[in-house]
Amino acid sequence: MAVDHVNDFRSGDMDNNVLRKILGRLNTIVDAVETNTPNIVINPADVDIGTVIIGGADGVTNSEVRTTTPNAGDGGLVVRNIPSGTQMVSVANFPATQPVSGTVAVSNLPATQPVSGTVAVSNLPATQTVDGTVSVGNFPATQPVSGAVSVSNFPATQPVSGSVSVANFPASQVVVDSASNPAFLASRYGLIDGKAAKVYHVLSRRAGFNSNTLRQDIAEFLVTSVDLLPELTGAESFEIVSSSASDTALGTGAQSVTVCYLNTSNVMTFSAPIPLAGATPVAVAWKANFIYYMEIQAVGTGRIAAGNILLRIAGAGVSHEQITAGNSSSLSGRFMIPAGHTGYLIDWGAGIVGNATHDLRLRATVDQFTRNIATVYHHQSIVYLEAPGTYTEELPWLSLPALSRVKVSTNSSETATSNRVDAEFSLLVIAN
Repeated sequence: MAVDHVNDFRSGDMDNNVLRKILGRLNTIVDAVETNTPNIVINPADVDIGTVIIGGADGVTNSEVRTTTPNAGDGGLVVRNIPSGTQMVSVANFPATQPVSGTVAVSNLPATQPVSGTVAVSNLPATQTVDGTVSVGNFPATQPVSGAVSVSNFPATQPVSGSVSVANFPASQVVVDSASNPAFLASRYGLIDGKAAKVYHVLSRRAGFNSNTLRQDIAEFLVTSVDLLPELTGAESFEIVSSSASDTALGTGAQSVTVCYLNTSNVMTFSAPIPLAGATPVAVAWKANFIYYMEIQAVGTGRIAAGNILLRIAGAGVSHEQITAGNSSSLSGRFMIPAGHTGYLIDWGAGIVGNATHDLRLRATVDQFTRNIATVYHHQSIVYLEAPGTYTEELPWLSLPALSRVKVSTNSSETATSNRVDAEFSLLVIAN
């Protein structure tokens, strides 16, 4: 039996098409058997619930849910036609900068970020590591610098292009270069072109000669019976002795001496002070290939050597150097270029007294033209003098290879000790 539910629903009770369609569907059921009736189709226009009143527990207080425009004075939540999906939210007072706690990883963050305005990072290291090539197209060519700038690997010499102006540069400059006066640079700075350099001025004297026909070397310790300076092999042992008992460690004369020599490795060496014991020979611990000079290191109240102080081969052997009584250093006029160095003859000169004539020769174990080392002494410069007379000559920087030797010799017309010759030469020695 069908029931007409639709007729039971008064249109005045509720304006709702959805309910009518549902009731209409129920009317198709006869004796619990559904007839072949189409499904219920509900359109958007059918849903208009108008106002829903929700009663309170006291039966008086009510709340309304309406889909219509609110009345004046209504309170509550107003929801209008909000679209479905994701909504844009705008917050006017949201802080521009937000604190972040923990680790932030953004996998698709671009490697380079544009920056507008000023960026300050308080803990940024002063020095940054840069990998690859850095090119700044608009970097100014000249940068202002405040304070002190220190660069440890800055080249000592910098190329300069264009004009250089220095406001407080003196109008007149003293210019000394290694080409015009290397001896000055060596004496002033100890360097020439970055290499160790030193100027040596060598003095010699001789009074009395062994022959008036043979060439003889000029050295003060050579007595009238000796012609030439003795040579060393490097194997000899030495001793030092004085002809005066006043030349002792506590005496009034020379108390100790030092010796400059070329050691057995051909290195110029200065001995430690050697205390004297007067006429008692004092043994020397070192050996030498060459003797340059000997001088007093400590002296008593007499201020000079009281006797002749000899450096000789141990056992009263051949003398190789002497400080003559009344002096403080030897005058033997000889030089040997140390290993690893090159010498250059700068000048030489001589003066004679007495009544003799002298044929003076500056000699070295160097070939005149090739400047190679030689086994014999060759002439480097010569002069003939009549007493009294003097002579000086500047030399054209004659080169002297390592281990070459230099000395001054003469042929004297007289042998008497009243005939004296003083000679000297200067040379520059530079490390190779």
